[in-house]
Amino acid sequence: MIFLHKGNVYTFKGKREFDALKAFLLGGYADDPNHQYNVRPIPPPPTALQVIMKTIKAVGLELKDAASGKSGPAGFAMITLIAIVLVILVMFIGFVLTLFVPAKTKKQTASLQTKKRT
Repeated sequence: MIFLHKGNVYTFKGKREFDALKAFLLGGYADDPNHQYNVRPIPPPPTALQVIMKTIKAVGLELKDAASGKSGPAGFAMITLIAIVLVILVMFIGFVLTLFVPAKTKKQTASLQTKKRT
């Protein structure tokens, strides 16, 4: 059982009896000379990078299970869906890039042809 108080985490390892829990919660955690309650500070929340990396790892493990057939037909459907989304994404990026790459004018084409001839 865990008790959070004033920025610390106290772990209760005693018997799950009413009197023992009552004594612990009413100040026994602070008066413990044997340090049996394992006091430690409350850990900070995870950073955005840690959350993203944990999500990527979970997705990777799901894909690995799907590729090995552990997820059954749903796993193969998931891999197929991801492949379709990736193909669409690559096509979209290619389309957007063609919009922003300037086309060669007739003058540029003519000057390139004359340079090749010489």
